[in-house]
Amino acid sequence: MDVRHAVRNGFLNLGMQVFPVLSALMAVPFTLKTFGAEAFAIFSLGVTGIVLFNYLNFGVAQAATRSLAKRPPASDVSKTNQVFYSGAVTILAIGLLFAGLAYGFSPALAEMTAGAGPMRPVAEVFFRGIGLASPLFLFIIYLRGCLESQQLFKVTAMNRAFLNSVIFLSPLVPALLGLGIEASLYVMVAAHLGSLLFLLAKTRQALGLESRIRVTRAEIVDLLRAGGWMTVSSLAAMLLLYADRFIISTISGLTVAAYYLAAFDLVSRLSLIYGSLTAAFFPAIAQWKEQGEEGKITAVLALSSKAMFLVMLVIVSGIAAFSREILAVWISADFAGHAAMMLSVLAFGIFFNAMSVTPQRALLAIGRERIVGLYVAFQSIVYVAASVAAVLRFGPMGACVAFVVRAWLEYLVLSVILNRDTFKLDLGTMIRRVLPYAMLMLVNMVAALSVMDSAWRAKGFFLALLLIALPVVFYGVLLSKRERLTMSERIKAARP
Repeated sequence: MDVRHAVRNGFLNLGMQVFPVLSALMAVPFTLKTFGAEAFAIFSLGVTGIVLFNYLNFGVAQAATRSLAKRPPASDVSKTNQVFYSGAVTILAIGLLFAGLAYGFSPALAEMTAGAGPMRPVAEVFFRGIGLASPLFLFIIYLRGCLESQQLFKVTAMNRAFLNSVIFLSPLVPALLGLGIEASLYVMVAAHLGSLLFLLAKTRQALGLESRIRVTRAEIVDLLRAGGWMTVSSLAAMLLLYADRFIISTISGLTVAAYYLAAFDLVSRLSLIYGSLTAAFFPAIAQWKEQGEEGKITAVLALSSKAMFLVMLVIVSGIAAFSREILAVWISADFAGHAAMMLSVLAFGIFFNAMSVTPQRALLAIGRERIVGLYVAFQSIVYVAASVAAVLRFGPMGACVAFVVRAWLEYLVLSVILNRDTFKLDLGTMIRRVLPYAMLMLVNMVAALSVMDSAWRAKGFFLALLLIALPVVFYGVLLSKRERLTMSERIKAARP
C-alpha cells in the first residue's frame, strides 16, 4: 500500500462524516428546546458514555487491528482465525464486565450529576441502559478495527456515519411519540444491533473466517499485553476529553453544564475531521513499519501534520471570531450570551487536540504505546485536579482554559517524543521546524479572540487576511526547499 492509498482512505472517512455533523447541528437545538437544558445535559452525558467505549476496550481493538494489518489473511488462515476469535471473546468479556459495573453504579452516577431533582430517575435509566448495552458497543468497535486492518474504510466509514447520525437524531422519536428523553436510548440500541449483523458479515468475508471458533490463551495474552499500554492511553484520553463535563455538572449544576456541553458538542464535531483523516494511517503505518518502509511513514506524517494545521487553523479561527453569531443562529441569542466565550476558547483546544492525534497514532502504530501511556496517564491525573480547581475558582470558563493548556502540552510532548526517539532529530532542528507554526498559531489565536465582539466588517477582514496570508506563509516559510521543488515539479508535469 502506498501513501496515496492511505490518504484516500483518510479523505473517504472524512467525507462520510458530513452526515453526522449535519445531524448534530439540527438535533442539538431541537433537543434543547423540546426537552429542556437538564434533559439535554443528561442526553449529552449518556452519548458521551457511548463514545467512551472507543477508549474502554483495553486496547484489544487496536492491538487486533495492528496484528491483522501486518499479515494478509490468506498468508496464514489459522493465525487470522486465532487473532480474530481470541480478540472477540476478550472484547465480549470486557463488555460484560462494564455491564455489571454500570448496573451497580448507575444510581450513584445519576445522583452525582442530577442530584435529588426530578431528572434523577431519567438519568439513572439512561446511564444504566447504556452500561448494559456496552458489549454491543464494544463489539462493533472491534469489528470496525478488524475491517480497517484490511483497508476496508469504505465499509467502516459508512457504518460510523450511520450510527453517529442515528445517535444525534434519536431524540426525534420520543419527541414525536410524546415520550421522555430516555426513550432515545432504544433507538440507538436498535441501530447498533442492525450494524452488528452487517459488520459481522463483512468481517467474515474480508478475513475469510472459518466456522470453527479458534481461541488460544496465548493469543489473548498477546492482545492484552500489546493493548495494555494502549488501554492506559485510552483511559487517560477519556479523562482528558470528558472529565470536565462531569466536573462541571457536579460542581455547577446541570443548567450551567448545558451551556458548556452545547459549546463543546459543537466544536468537538471537528474531531470527525482529524479523527477521520488520521484513522487510515494507523494500520498503514503498522504495515510500513513491519516492512521497513520508513520513508513512507515520514512522508505521510509530514503531509498529515501540515494539512491538519492549515485546515484546522482556518476553521477554528472562524468559529472563535464568530462564536456569538453561530450560537445565536444555532440556538438563541440568550444562549450565546452565556456560551460564546467558552466556544471561542474551546475551539483552540480542539485545534491542539487535532494536532496531537498524528504523533499519538504514529507512536502507537510503531509499537511505542508504553511511552504514550505513561505520559498521557500522568497528564490526565494532573489535568483532572487542575480542572476541579479551575471550575471551583472560575466556573466553566476555567475548564475551557485548562482544556486548551492540556491539549497544547500533549501536542508538544508527543511531537518531541516522535521526532527525537523515532526520527532522531536534535532539539535545534525540532525548534526550527516548530517555531514558525507556533508563532503563526499564537498571533492568530490572539487576533481571533480580539475581534470576537467586533463588528462583522472587522471579523470578515480578519478571516480574509488569514485566507490570503496562509498560502503565502505556508509556501514561503513552512515548506522546506525540497518540498517546494517537488511541488513545482508536479505542477510542471501536470501541465499539458
